[in-house]
Amino acid sequence: MNDTFGHDRGDEIIQIFSNIVLRNIRREDKPFRYGGDEFVLIFDSINNENLFDIIFRINNEFEKETGYTFSSGGTICKESSKIYQCLKKSDDLLYEVKKASKGEILIKI
Repeated sequence: MNDTFGHDRGDEIIQIFSNIVLRNIRREDKPFRYGGDEFVLIFDSINNENLFDIIFRINNEFEKETGYTFSSGGTICKESSKIYQCLKKSDDLLYEVKKASKGEILIKI
């Protein structure tokens, strides 16, 4: 995005995405910008189906507002002491999804 349209447009897209995320998560959930264009969403007490529904809804709204989609990899982490392993697993899933196609969501326990 930045290479094609410039950093101003990239920043605008990130702001739009952030606002959509905040509209679609609960007050107790925690969104973080993890890298340039990567985000981590931490949900307290959620199952695979609800997690998929939230990410799917965010992706749909994002596409409607911007014309773009995003890929997502996610995992359910049952022990907060293993957060780094969960982040690594989610990151690996994201790369798996990015290789296969664009705009897909992959969630594994």
